[in-house]
Amino acid sequence: MTDGVYQIDVVATADGVETGVRQAKQSFKSLSDEAARAGEKVEKGLGSGADGASASVDRATKSIINSIQRTTAATEAGARGTSAYYEAIAKQRGVSVDALKPYLSQLDAATEKQRAASMEIRRTSLSAKEMAFALRGVPAQFTDIATSIAGGQKPLTVLLQQGGQL
Repeated sequence: MTDGVYQIDVVATADGVETGVRQAKQSFKSLSDEAARAGEKVEKGLGSGADGASASVDRATKSIINSIQRTTAATEAGARGTSAYYEAIAKQRGVSVDALKPYLSQLDAATEKQRAASMEIRRTSLSAKEMAFALRGVPAQFTDIATSIAGGQKPLTVLLQQGGQL
């Protein structure tokens, strides 16, 4: 056996490595471009959606504020639909009450007419108990009418006798 020195020469070229690195760079660039395009799409989608959502929230907030103002005005005025109610709403919203005076006067006049008509109806109408008492005899009257006609009495005579009682 010889104690010799052995030498192994390894020769390598970087051609394959350079090609692999070049392909990797191209793949990363392609991936980066795709990610940028996807990000732009998401940004556009969120931008328009965020604006719409913001507008929706603003509308809902204004609607609730208006509802609260109407309820507050009704509470302060005592009733909805009165001139005091509309004056309170106008004050809350910064509208000149003087501009509304002619319309509020019309509303007051109409309200007064309605109140007068309601009082007239109450004065001339029957109570529920009075109406029930008056209607108790109606079934008996119809029985008398049917019996009279079935008994051969002329309808005109029956009408004259029973009609007044109804």
